Amino acid sequence: ALKSWQAALDAVDDDPKQVSRQFHAYAGIGRSEHALKRFPAAIKAYEEALKRLPTDAGVKAALARARMGK
Repeated sequence: ALKSWQAALDAVDDDPKQVSRQFHAYAGIGRSEHALKRFPAAIKAYEEALKRLPTDAGVKAALARARMGK
């Protein structure tokens, strides 16, 4: 599922509004995958979100938890 979302998100231009939307989309995918305990997919989505907004503390913390399998 993540691959189809990623392809759609990557097709969008890199203007600031789109980058923000991409960040929120990837963060949401990460939260969904995390809730389903699909940690590798959650990690990948969180990492993609952080490529767009590397300073987001919430996603950084969620990524750390996913890496610990929690």
